[in-house]
Amino acid sequence: MDWLLFVSNFLMASFLPGINMTLALNYGILIGYKKTLFMISGSVLALGIVAFLSATSIGIIIIKKPFIFEIIKVCGGIYILYLAFKIFISTSKIKDSKVTHILNAKELFMQGFIACITNPKAWIFLAALLPPFLDKSNPFNAKMFLLIFIILCIEFFSFSVYALGGTFLKKFITKYISIVQKLSAILLSIVALWMIFW
Repeated sequence: MDWLLFVSNFLMASFLPGINMTLALNYGILIGYKKTLFMISGSVLALGIVAFLSATSIGIIIIKKPFIFEIIKVCGGIYILYLAFKIFISTSKIKDSKVTHILNAKELFMQGFIACITNPKAWIFLAALLPPFLDKSNPFNAKMFLLIFIILCIEFFSFSVYALGGTFLKKFITKYISIVQKLSAILLSIVALWMIFW
């Protein structure tokens, strides 16, 4: 197996802007990197589940039965719309240059988890990428778990880059945090609608 090919392919795909990276960037701006780690943890856990299911062929079955995936995707989109609404109507306050935000750790974790588990890009990409690198005679072995571990490390790194980028941007837009909060809610709504109707 060409490990370099596997890592480079997944690294490039991981850094492409999408649902999860938009969330990481938005929350990096709004609540900083440390709190965004809850959202990142939910996304990474969900990605591990998607990778495992894709490697064991269940992901391929879900992709071949679009109605199952559509139900999951629409439910995830509705949940993200609900959270975007909560962000939009909430009032963030600046305390010691930090944002106090309405979302708690559990909500951040669940938002990351649902956004990733219902992300079509994750399912399609992993269902296409993983099987060629697995042992066809015995795919359920140590190599499969090593590949999934590598995927999760790369994804955590790319999430962190986006979230830290948002945290860095926050220093320049602190005066406008209320506007940024509203824009973030609108962006999350767009992401949710895209999930529902795409």
